[in-house]
Amino acid sequence: MAREARGLTPKQTDTRPCPRCDGTGRIPDDRALGQHMRVRRERTGLSLRDMAKRCGWSAAYVSDLELGRRSWGPKQTKRYTEALR
Repeated sequence: MAREARGLTPKQTDTRPCPRCDGTGRIPDDRALGQHMRVRRERTGLSLRDMAKRCGWSAAYVSDLELGRRSWGPKQTKRYTEALR
């Protein structure tokens, strides 16, 4: 969409916050978080399938989260960490 169509002059910028970083400018690194979570899971002695069962997800979904192929949202993070307990 052209800037003019949004009511912006060429020198104005769109100041809406980024939906991914919530305006902080820091985009979470899903791969690093996934690696951390995988290490925690392995330290507790849970297999990928066990974790998937505890979370109510498929093993493929857990694998995708841990490998950074899917984004970690607050709900996924909470469910995963609760399953580690």
